[in-house]
Amino acid sequence: MSKQKEPVVSEPVEVKQSSAGKGLSMVAILLAVVALAGSGWLLWQNEIVKQRDSVTMRIGLSEIAGKLELYGATVSNLQRERSELVSEDQLGLALIEALAPMSGRQAEIELALAKLRDANVNRRDAVLLEDAEQLLGMAVRSASINKDAKAAELALLQADEIFAELSDARLTSVRATLGKDLQALRAVVVPDVELVASRLSGLIQSVPDLPLLNEPKTVDTSMASPEQNVEPENLQGWRDIASEFWADLKSMVQIQKMNQKATPLLAPEQRYFLDLNLQLILQRANLAIWQRAPEQVQRDLDEAITWTHRYFDTNDAQVQRFLSSLQELQGEGLDTELPDLSGAYSKLKNLQFEGESP
Repeated sequence: MSKQKEPVVSEPVEVKQSSAGKGLSMVAILLAVVALAGSGWLLWQNEIVKQRDSVTMRIGLSEIAGKLELYGATVSNLQRERSELVSEDQLGLALIEALAPMSGRQAEIELALAKLRDANVNRRDAVLLEDAEQLLGMAVRSASINKDAKAAELALLQADEIFAELSDARLTSVRATLGKDLQALRAVVVPDVELVASRLSGLIQSVPDLPLLNEPKTVDTSMASPEQNVEPENLQGWRDIASEFWADLKSMVQIQKMNQKATPLLAPEQRYFLDLNLQLILQRANLAIWQRAPEQVQRDLDEAITWTHRYFDTNDAQVQRFLSSLQELQGEGLDTELPDLSGAYSKLKNLQFEGESP
């Protein structure tokens, strides 16, 4: 084997520097240190700026990320709502499908309302016809039973108003007959019942003032002569006593002609009952006037006239006027016959019987 060559180790050579070179080296070192410190300071400032920019960037990125998340959520909501939305055509179809049952229901309701209106109209017409029938019956009763022409005429007019409101051609014949009945009723001269009754009421009130047949005449002593006023009080008192005694004596004795029938005097209580009985007779006649009962009126007036001749002084002017008024009331003609008003009532009943009523 060949021998390896050993490396040659050179000995260090000592370099000797001068003092001027040493000064320059120190200056260079100082400059290098200053430069190095400046570079470090600059690097430190740059690092601070970088960190601040990094923090600002991270904050901005966080805000951007938050806004992006918000935008994403909004977009998701919009997409979900859009997916839930239907098209206009679909909406129209849906509305048609939803309203179809309502349309059918509305048609049913309108039909039911129409039937109800027709039923109400028919019921109203039926009620009006019933009212007209009752009015016609009332007119017949007023004319035939009560003899009340005014009540009968009012009932006929109200029934005719109902027929006019119904406006049904089937009621034409009924209205024509009603018009004839009304004309016949108005052609009758009806006495004024209210006037006759009021006159009789006045006569009833005047009964207590009628003088009796043998009633003594009272002497009016209120008119004294002037000479009596100047008499002494004692003498005047004696004259008063004498006048009273003479008046009592004359009341006990009555002078009458021998050809007259003697009528006994009535006590005050008997006069009261006489007036009361005569007033009751006239009140009964007054009630018969309102009841349109002329026969009863004539009987009561005849009885009142008989009582007046029997108990009251017929020579007195007041009694004569009383008798004359009673005789006038007898000739008032309260027995007026009213026409038959059953024509329209019968025609209406025939229509309803035949099933032809409106």
